[in-house]
Amino acid sequence: MGNIINDELKSQGYNLKERAYVIGGTIAGVVAPVVAARYLMFNGPAENFMGEALAWTFSVVLNATTMIIKPYIPVPVYTGLAGFGIGSLAAHNSQQKRIKQESQLENIAQEN
Repeated sequence: MGNIINDELKSQGYNLKERAYVIGGTIAGVVAPVVAARYLMFNGPAENFMGEALAWTFSVVLNATTMIIKPYIPVPVYTGLAGFGIGSLAAHNSQQKRIKQESQLENIAQEN
């Protein structure tokens, strides 16, 4: 799966940094609701390792159950898509800036 996404992004002309924007945005989008549930619903860091582990486990389970129990609201999927969109926008802007800079450098090289 990762190679398919990477190959598709390469075929669109994205370099490594731009591909990292897209993939990083997607990962951040998927992880964000888990982190938010952990710190908003379980009141800050736990005092011991077991309490911390339980809080993280419950936040993951909470986000997973939203996808399998009615009304089927897959929050991590929605936020992952939002992260993908934001990462894609950042990658596209970076790509356009890079292409413009390369074009300017080519023009300077041709003048000399």
